[in-house]
Amino acid sequence: MSGPTILHLPGGDEVIEPDKRGEHHEVFRNMIRYIRGEDPELNCPVEMTRPFTVALNAAFESNGRPTQIPMEHVTREPRDNTVFTAINGITQTIERGYEEGKTYHELGIEWGRETPWVDTRQYTAFRPGF
Repeated sequence: MSGPTILHLPGGDEVIEPDKRGEHHEVFRNMIRYIRGEDPELNCPVEMTRPFTVALNAAFESNGRPTQIPMEHVTREPRDNTVFTAINGITQTIERGYEEGKTYHELGIEWGRETPWVDTRQYTAFRPGF
């Protein structure tokens, strides 16, 4: 089984073969090596995670309960003893939202909904509100 392929522009590609070690575990392996004095620094120190965590928390607080996306916008197919689920066109939607600085609702996406603003300037605690 081949791993993901990275396409190098203007040409060529590279296949990353899986090593059976989950990438999400690397942060923990790095932390252990750092504590043992084997790595000179953490790949992701706590200071780097705060803005990301605050942004995710604010998005979750603003949205509240997850939105049910109508099935005509969803693809589900069996893969490797599980079911792969994807929102049709989500990559292009995310890219467009990023480029235009708009939410799904502002882009006119059918399942996007308007949510309240969450001010994170003095953010101190996660409050999901439901």
